[in-house]
Amino acid sequence: MVRADRLGRRTRRACQGRQHRREAGQARAGLVRRRHFRLSPRKRRQARAAGTHAVGEAVMSTMKAGDVLFEVMLPPAGRARLAAFSEGTQDPNPIHVDEAFAKAAGFPTVLQQGPMTTAQFARLLEEHAGAGRIRVLDVFFTAPVFPKDALVLKAEVTEVGEVIRCVLTANKLDGGQTAKGTAELKR
Repeated sequence: MVRADRLGRRTRRACQGRQHRREAGQARAGLVRRRHFRLSPRKRRQARAAGTHAVGEAVMSTMKAGDVLFEVMLPPAGRARLAAFSEGTQDPNPIHVDEAFAKAAGFPTVLQQGPMTTAQFARLLEEHAGAGRIRVLDVFFTAPVFPKDALVLKAEVTEVGEVIRCVLTANKLDGGQTAKGTAELKR
């Protein structure tokens, strides 16, 4: 790099800042993920050809009160998935991962996190109604869910107008309700 000294004479010297940035970049190379959320051109073409966004639009245009948007059985989450979800959401509550703590609190085993059920509702609403349609998602938890519990999540349309309102329910296979709520979707 060419620089001028105090008297205005041009001198050639290496830029220490550039070298420093280059070394820092090499040190971070293992930590930085480039293009994390980008699809390859081939995957983009496949997604466009599948037309997944158009399916939601077609389904939502024919909705009427009383229609079931989805009713899906989810397999048991398992302890490993609960631990991964706790770490991913940075939930330090030991009742989700520590068996002894859960038993001391009066439960037979660790509990599934409530946000895990909410996340499943959000995922299913996006899949069945189309991406970007969720305006409001309110979920209330009525009973604990354990790692070996399979759940049936259901969304039923209650009102169709400017927005589509749905009632959400999560039930165990034995019929016990674990969560209920509402969702508002763009039409």
